[in-house]
Amino acid sequence: MNPDQDDSAKTEDKGPSEATSDPTEPDARGKKTKSKTSGWWRRRRADQETQPTVSRCMVIGPVAAGKTQLLTSLQRCIDAKSHSYAKRYTASFGIKNDAFRDLDDSLADAYSRGLKLESTQTGDCFLPEFDLHLTAHAGRGSSSRYDTRFLTFEGSGGLLIKRSHSEARLDLGYQECRKMLEDALNKCETVLICLPIVGWVDSQQEQELNQFFHEFLENRRIHSLVVCLTMYEKLGVRYGRNAYQRLATRTAAWEAMRHAFDNHLSAVGNALDQFSRRGSSLRKRHRRRVWCTPVSSYGFVPHNGGANLIHIRYTQGNRSLQDELLRTIPTPIDSRFREHIPERPYSQEQAYRTYWRPFLTIDPFAFVATGDPTGTLIHSYEELRR
Repeated sequence: MNPDQDDSAKTEDKGPSEATSDPTEPDARGKKTKSKTSGWWRRRRADQETQPTVSRCMVIGPVAAGKTQLLTSLQRCIDAKSHSYAKRYTASFGIKNDAFRDLDDSLADAYSRGLKLESTQTGDCFLPEFDLHLTAHAGRGSSSRYDTRFLTFEGSGGLLIKRSHSEARLDLGYQECRKMLEDALNKCETVLICLPIVGWVDSQQEQELNQFFHEFLENRRIHSLVVCLTMYEKLGVRYGRNAYQRLATRTAAWEAMRHAFDNHLSAVGNALDQFSRRGSSLRKRHRRRVWCTPVSSYGFVPHNGGANLIHIRYTQGNRSLQDELLRTIPTPIDSRFREHIPERPYSQEQAYRTYWRPFLTIDPFAFVATGDPTGTLIHSYEELRR
């Protein structure tokens, strides 16, 4: 199907081979999804009519799970309308605090490095805040606007590991950030957990993360866990220009997430299963659920459909290294891009306005704001285990 088709075209999920190939319009209508909206969500919707909702939302995950890239891609995901809520809502950002603006500023250099961000150190942590405005398109009822302020925490995955008192004393940065992490967890309502949909998680960090899940059950403030399975575009590298066509369906997302939890994330999956079972057995008012969604900070090449990712191998000293970078569409001028690494493979404007379309990265936040997974690739954990 032509990736330049009209956005109003309706595409049913009849399997990967018949999905739309427009990377700006995810097709999530495969299996019909009921919106099981709890009383807590309904109370939030009523509050929206009088004042903005403040959502205390943690973003945690192991090292190199894509936490920082997720946050820095949100504005672009909204601008490119490459999220599941674009057909039903007009989305926009409002106020950002200094910590969030600092994250935005980090992108300036990242563009020239193929959108490769420096790893966050254990002594570096941030409390980014931003407003997300969602206005439903005409004809969707009176409760049609959601104004949500997200108070988040973002830090290195290394903070998940609790050090001994003697070790922690030697690293004041770790001490401070670990305390900020624990304080934020005690106050948060939703935990966004970033996990790679491919690749292994450090075993020690995985064990500590599982321990957090048990603590979440005791924290009555936490209403839900939203698992963001990052780097979704990597599953599409082997499909070439058919990557988006294969992956942007509800069926494909279900299969990919289930496969991850059955294999390299099986230990995390067991902990989530316990949280989900115990959370659903609580009285309705205190019931907690686990939700899962694929996200891609790199996304898919517009008007092409291929994974927006290129593997670059290079030598540094005696070591052979590999980077995964945002790619450009090959032209006669840059046809040797695979063999050579230009200092600036593309300009910031090219990357932002043409090549970079993060896929679904705003979805978990829009879901937290609205409580509505209809028409998205978001699944409850119970659905994945069926």
